[in-house]
Amino acid sequence: MTRIRLGNTWLCLSAATLTAAFVLSPPSLATLLSGHGPYDEAQLTDRVRAAFVRYWDNRSRTLTPELSDLSDYWRWFHLVKTAMAVALLVVLAVWAVRLSRRYVHAAPNMAAWPVAAAGTVVSALAVVAYVAVVANIQSIVAPTASLMSMLPVGTAGGDLAAMAGQVRDELTHYSGASPAPLRMMVNDLARYHVVVAVIGWSSAVALTIVAIVSVRARARRPRHDLRRRRLSGAVAIASGVLAVAVVVLAAANTSAALDSPRAVLDFYRGTF
Repeated sequence: MTRIRLGNTWLCLSAATLTAAFVLSPPSLATLLSGHGPYDEAQLTDRVRAAFVRYWDNRSRTLTPELSDLSDYWRWFHLVKTAMAVALLVVLAVWAVRLSRRYVHAAPNMAAWPVAAAGTVVSALAVVAYVAVVANIQSIVAPTASLMSMLPVGTAGGDLAAMAGQVRDELTHYSGASPAPLRMMVNDLARYHVVVAVIGWSSAVALTIVAIVSVRARARRPRHDLRRRRLSGAVAIASGVLAVAVVVLAAANTSAALDSPRAVLDFYRGTF
């Protein structure tokens, strides 16, 4: 029992440390690795706004030095966050497996609901960590599109408002002859959504397989083996629900990737 408690304590401390690192460490580590920054939130938004306006005015597909530096910083920022989120996901997965085993092997006279409750919470946190991994991988693959999402187009004024208006006008008749910066935005946003679409469809297949295997495992268990049957049933239900949610997410991102000009237009209209 002492060994189990010690193991759970270490896993809890590891999860807490990684969560704090996920929140606090990316700006400083991204600055160290990229050589750019550091930026606070307001400063980053201002720089992104100015960089996109200059990039649009430059009319070249090649990123301006300022936007290139910001994209490099942003890629490293999300690389750090991805590493932390992956490590956290591994810790939570290990913890969830340990708790499930403890639940199954607990003595018949022992109340199992606290272990089941802890396993449910840890599993839910693992889902959150998974979402964080996917979201940050998006920004690694398409950092410029990710930065674009920081533009305050809904309250834009001055140069940014003029740029947004020009982008909207150009997108009404988008083609291969459209301005190079616009084509870059469209292509980068397509990559941004393709990442989630690929991960989403792959995850949906994996979750469906897990649900099917869990249903079969539950059916094979004798009726007196209540805890294993309950665990298999819970895994099957959770996997099925998550598979449906992931399919919806993957479908939405597939649609956006296939019609990325429309997605960019929706963003600059403030409806994305």
